[in-house]
Amino acid sequence: MKNNVKPNRKSSPKTRKQKATLGAKILLVTFVSIGWIGIFINFDLLLNNEYHNLWVNCPSIVEQDEKFNITVEVWDKFERLAGGFDGEISLSIESYNFTSSGYGELSDTKWTAHDEDMEFSSNFIWKGLFPAYNFEGADNGKKEITVSIETIGIHYFQVKEKESGEEYRSNPVLV
Repeated sequence: MKNNVKPNRKSSPKTRKQKATLGAKILLVTFVSIGWIGIFINFDLLLNNEYHNLWVNCPSIVEQDEKFNITVEVWDKFERLAGGFDGEISLSIESYNFTSSGYGELSDTKWTAHDEDMEFSSNFIWKGLFPAYNFEGADNGKKEITVSIETIGIHYFQVKEKESGEEYRSNPVLV
Protein backbone atom coordinates (compact mmCIF):
# COMPACT_ATOMS: atom_id res chain seq x y z
CA MET A 1 0.00 0.00 0.00
CA LYS A 2 1.05 3.48 -0.76
CA ASN A 3 1.47 6.04 1.93
CA ASN A 4 -0.57 9.12 0.97
CA VAL A 5 0.90 11.39 3.65
CA LYS A 6 2.62 14.47 2.23
CA PRO A 7 5.71 15.81 3.98
CA ASN A 8 5.18 18.95 6.05
CA ARG A 9 7.07 21.80 4.38
CA LYS A 10 6.98 24.93 6.48
CA SER A 11 10.24 26.40 5.20
CA SER A 12 8.59 28.69 2.63
CA PRO A 13 5.42 30.78 3.06
CA LYS A 14 2.37 29.50 1.27
CA THR A 15 -0.30 32.07 1.83
CA ARG A 16 -0.43 35.68 0.70
CA LYS A 17 -0.50 36.83 4.29
CA GLN A 18 2.70 34.94 5.11
CA LYS A 19 4.42 36.34 2.01
CA ALA A 20 3.33 39.88 2.88
CA THR A 21 4.58 39.46 6.46
CA LEU A 22 7.95 38.16 5.23
CA GLY A 23 8.24 41.06 2.76
CA ALA A 24 7.41 43.57 5.51
CA LYS A 25 10.07 42.05 7.80
CA ILE A 26 12.72 42.20 5.06
CA LEU A 27 11.76 45.80 4.27
CA LEU A 28 11.90 46.76 7.96
CA VAL A 29 15.34 45.17 8.47
CA THR A 30 16.65 46.86 5.31
CA PHE A 31 15.25 50.27 6.31
CA VAL A 32 16.63 50.03 9.86
CA SER A 33 20.06 48.90 8.59
CA ILE A 34 20.32 51.75 6.09
CA GLY A 35 19.15 54.24 8.73
CA TRP A 36 21.67 52.93 11.24
CA ILE A 37 24.49 53.19 8.69
CA GLY A 38 23.45 56.74 7.77
CA ILE A 39 23.25 57.91 11.38
CA PHE A 40 26.07 56.09 13.15
CA ILE A 41 28.81 55.64 10.56
CA ASN A 42 30.94 58.71 9.95
CA PHE A 43 32.23 58.34 6.39
CA ASP A 44 34.47 61.39 6.80
CA LEU A 45 36.21 59.55 9.64
CA LEU A 46 36.57 56.43 7.52
CA LEU A 47 37.76 58.02 4.30
CA ASN A 48 39.47 61.33 5.16
CA ASN A 49 43.12 60.85 6.08
CA GLU A 50 44.51 64.09 4.68
CA TYR A 51 47.14 66.36 6.26
CA HIS A 52 45.74 68.63 8.96
CA ASN A 53 48.71 69.47 11.20
CA LEU A 54 52.19 68.40 12.32
CA TRP A 55 53.15 67.10 15.73
CA VAL A 56 56.77 67.68 16.81
CA ASN A 57 58.28 65.86 19.79
CA CYS A 58 61.80 65.97 21.24
CA PRO A 59 63.43 64.66 24.40
CA SER A 60 63.09 67.21 27.20
CA ILE A 61 66.68 67.08 28.46
CA VAL A 62 69.81 66.35 26.40
CA GLU A 63 73.54 66.78 26.91
CA GLN A 64 75.58 69.33 25.00
CA ASP A 65 76.47 67.96 21.51
CA GLU A 66 74.47 64.76 22.12
CA LYS A 67 72.70 63.33 19.07
CA PHE A 68 68.97 62.85 19.57
CA ASN A 69 65.89 62.31 17.44
CA ILE A 70 63.10 64.75 16.72
CA THR A 71 59.90 62.91 15.82
CA VAL A 72 57.68 64.69 13.31
CA GLU A 73 54.26 63.15 12.76
CA VAL A 74 51.71 64.28 10.19
CA TRP A 75 48.20 64.07 11.65
CA ASP A 76 44.79 64.19 10.04
CA LYS A 77 41.93 66.08 11.69
CA PHE A 78 41.08 63.00 13.79
CA GLU A 79 44.65 62.88 15.22
CA ARG A 80 45.71 59.80 13.27
CA LEU A 81 48.87 59.50 11.21
CA ALA A 82 48.14 60.90 7.77
CA GLY A 83 49.81 58.17 5.75
CA GLY A 84 49.11 59.84 2.42
CA PHE A 85 51.19 62.95 3.14
CA ASP A 86 54.12 63.34 0.77
CA GLY A 87 55.12 66.95 1.39
CA GLU A 88 58.32 68.58 2.53
CA ILE A 89 59.24 70.29 5.80
CA SER A 90 61.99 72.63 6.97
CA LEU A 91 63.52 72.73 10.43
CA SER A 92 64.69 75.74 12.43
CA ILE A 93 65.48 76.42 16.08
CA GLU A 94 64.40 79.08 18.57
CA SER A 95 66.68 79.38 21.61
CA TYR A 96 66.73 81.14 24.97
CA ASN A 97 69.47 81.45 27.58
CA PHE A 98 68.61 81.18 31.22
CA THR A 99 70.41 82.91 34.07
CA SER A 100 69.57 83.82 37.64
CA SER A 101 68.29 87.20 36.43
CA GLY A 102 65.91 85.74 33.81
CA TYR A 103 66.12 84.57 30.26
CA GLY A 104 66.58 86.13 26.86
CA GLU A 105 66.54 85.06 23.25
CA LEU A 106 69.74 83.63 21.74
CA SER A 107 70.54 84.50 18.14
CA ASP A 108 73.72 82.49 17.54
CA THR A 109 72.68 78.94 18.46
CA LYS A 110 75.00 76.23 17.16
CA TRP A 111 73.09 73.11 16.14
CA THR A 112 73.29 70.45 13.45
CA ALA A 113 70.66 68.43 11.62
CA HIS A 114 72.37 65.13 10.76
CA ASP A 115 69.61 64.10 8.33
CA GLU A 116 69.28 65.94 5.04
CA ASP A 117 66.03 64.26 4.00
CA MET A 118 63.12 66.47 5.03
CA GLU A 119 60.64 65.00 2.54
CA PHE A 120 57.88 62.60 3.51
CA SER A 121 57.03 59.59 1.34
CA SER A 122 53.89 57.48 1.25
CA ASN A 123 52.56 54.03 0.36
CA PHE A 124 48.97 55.20 0.76
CA ILE A 125 46.62 53.36 -1.61
CA TRP A 126 42.97 54.14 -2.41
CA LYS A 127 42.23 56.47 0.51
CA GLY A 128 43.53 53.92 3.01
CA LEU A 129 41.63 50.89 1.76
CA PHE A 130 44.99 49.15 2.04
CA PRO A 131 46.70 50.59 5.16
CA ALA A 132 50.03 52.22 4.34
CA TYR A 133 51.76 50.71 7.38
CA ASN A 134 51.35 47.24 5.82
CA PHE A 135 53.81 48.16 3.06
CA GLU A 136 57.54 48.75 3.48
CA GLY A 137 59.58 51.54 1.93
CA ALA A 138 57.95 54.80 3.03
CA ASP A 139 57.65 56.82 6.23
CA ASN A 140 53.84 57.13 5.88
CA GLY A 141 53.43 60.26 8.00
CA LYS A 142 56.13 59.72 10.65
CA LYS A 143 59.75 60.82 10.33
CA GLU A 144 62.65 60.94 12.78
CA ILE A 145 65.34 63.56 12.28
CA THR A 146 68.66 63.26 14.12
CA VAL A 147 70.03 66.55 15.47
CA SER A 148 72.51 67.83 18.05
CA ILE A 149 72.74 71.15 19.88
CA GLU A 150 76.03 72.69 20.96
CA THR A 151 74.67 75.83 22.67
CA ILE A 152 73.49 75.60 26.29
CA GLY A 153 69.97 76.91 26.87
CA ILE A 154 66.30 76.19 26.32
CA HIS A 155 65.51 75.35 22.70
CA TYR A 156 62.36 74.86 20.63
CA PHE A 157 62.41 73.28 17.19
CA GLN A 158 60.12 74.83 14.63
CA VAL A 159 58.92 72.70 11.75
CA LYS A 160 57.43 74.42 8.72
CA GLU A 161 55.31 72.61 6.15
CA LYS A 162 56.59 74.09 2.89
CA GLU A 163 53.43 73.96 0.77
CA SER A 164 51.05 75.58 3.27
CA GLY A 165 53.66 77.62 5.16
CA GLU A 166 52.22 76.52 8.51
CA GLU A 167 54.70 76.34 11.41
CA TYR A 168 54.62 74.03 14.41
CA ARG A 169 56.72 74.16 17.56
CA SER A 170 58.21 71.33 19.62
CA ASN A 171 58.27 70.88 23.34
CA PRO A 172 61.21 72.66 25.07
CA VAL A 173 64.61 70.95 24.99
CA LEU A 174 66.95 71.78 27.87
CA VAL A 175 70.67 71.52 27.09
